[in-house]
Amino acid sequence: MKAHIELYDRSRHLESLVQEKTQHLVEQTQELHRTRLEIISSLGRAAEYRDNETGMHVIRMGHYSRLLALKAGFILREAEQIMHAAIMHDVGKIGIRDEILLKPGKLTPEEFEHIKTHPEIGAKIIGEHDFELLELSRTIALTHHEKWNGKGYPHGLQGE
Repeated sequence: MKAHIELYDRSRHLESLVQEKTQHLVEQTQELHRTRLEIISSLGRAAEYRDNETGMHVIRMGHYSRLLALKAGFILREAEQIMHAAIMHDVGKIGIRDEILLKPGKLTPEEFEHIKTHPEIGAKIIGEHDFELLELSRTIALTHHEKWNGKGYPHGLQGE
C-alpha cells in the first residue's frame, strides 16, 4: 500500500511539473510572438524617421487594411496578420534619396521613376522567409502600388 501512495505522490508531482513547464512554454511563446510583431512594427515605422508623412501613414494603412480585411470576410487572426504586414508597405522608402523623398513640390519624371523603385527596395529589405507574416509583408510591400487596370507599378500587374 505504501508503494501505491508513493507512486501516486510522484505521479501528482510529475503532473504538477508538466503543468508548470507547459505554462512557462505558453508564456514564452506569447512573448516571442509579441517580440516578432514589435520588431516588424519597428521596421515599418523606420520610414517615419526619413519622411514624417510616411510615419503616420503606415500606421493608418495598417488599421485600414485590418478593417478592409474584416469587411472582406477574413477571420480576425488573418485580419490582424494583414494589419501588421501592411505597416511595412513603405519600408522601401528607406532606400530613396533624401533630395527626392523630401522634395517639396512636384517631382520630375526621373525623380518619380526613382520613387517607383521603393516597392522593390522594400521587398528586398524584408527578404524571402518561411515566416508567414514576413512573406505577407514582402508581398504587400512589393505590390501596394499595383492597380486593377494594370497601370500601377513596379510590374504593371492587372486584375487579381
